[in-house]
Amino acid sequence: MDFGKILDQWERGGGGRGDYGRPGDEASEDESTDRRAPHERAAERRRRLKKMAPQRQIDLHGLTAKEAVRRVDAFLKECRTAGVHKVLIVHGKGLHSAQGPVLRTAVRECVQRSPLAGEMGPAEKRWGGAGALWVILRE
Repeated sequence: MDFGKILDQWERGGGGRGDYGRPGDEASEDESTDRRAPHERAAERRRRLKKMAPQRQIDLHGLTAKEAVRRVDAFLKECRTAGVHKVLIVHGKGLHSAQGPVLRTAVRECVQRSPLAGEMGPAEKRWGGAGALWVILRE
């Protein structure tokens, strides 16, 4: 049973009687059948999201680091608003840059600073490998 329902019942005079969570309460079927601890459910969700294909992607090839950071920030906000859970950011490998992988570094730092981004990692080869990054957005 969720805390909001417990509070509502308490305020209606049902508190203190020890009758929460018994069969027949209005708890959803998921709540009553899933006895795993919250951290176990969260870990399962993370595993599922890591395996999932990205739902949206952005390609930053040809941009400066400053432009790329602005676009990544806007992209993450847009995706979060749209309810997207996993995104792909293609930054390239930096093979044609005299300074090395400039965008890779800038994008990773941007994602690490973002309050919208959760876990991240290198993309699978089919999605760009070392030239791309997957990001799981926070709820």
